[in-house]
Amino acid sequence: AWFLRFRFDITSSWVVDERFVRRARLSTHPSCSENRGHFFAHLTPGHTKGCTTWTMKVSDGGKSYNVVIVGGPYVNPGYKLVGNSPYPGIAQDYEKTFRVLKSLPVDYFLGAHGGYFDMEAKYAKMKAGTALPFIDRTGYAKFVAEREQAFLTELARQKAAAP
Repeated sequence: AWFLRFRFDITSSWVVDERFVRRARLSTHPSCSENRGHFFAHLTPGHTKGCTTWTMKVSDGGKSYNVVIVGGPYVNPGYKLVGNSPYPGIAQDYEKTFRVLKSLPVDYFLGAHGGYFDMEAKYAKMKAGTALPFIDRTGYAKFVAEREQAFLTELARQKAAAP
């Protein structure tokens, strides 16, 4: 797969607008020829204030694909979503994150941790000869919906328990 052969060298970055936190121009080297690619950073805060989800377009076998590398949409145990004085906008940031994640076009679903996108099973399928096992629009939608529901459930629990 194309992403297993990439080597990235950051050459520049700059702020583009509110939708893209910054645009990083990367030099990519899939096999022997040098190509230019662009990663786009989307602010997806909540897990941390600076949590970032990355997207890019790639070509594989003459087709163009959208790649999403999800940051961290998890509400970890102990996260205070209500009455969090050091991070008062945490719940609103999570809401923004889910709006952003649901708006992204996706073919290849990757993430900050392999468990997000079932990396081990997909890698095994790839080694067994399955063509493009990392293309997973349905898995991405399911993952985002599950993470959003977990957030909403925890937010409701904390609001109900708040004084």
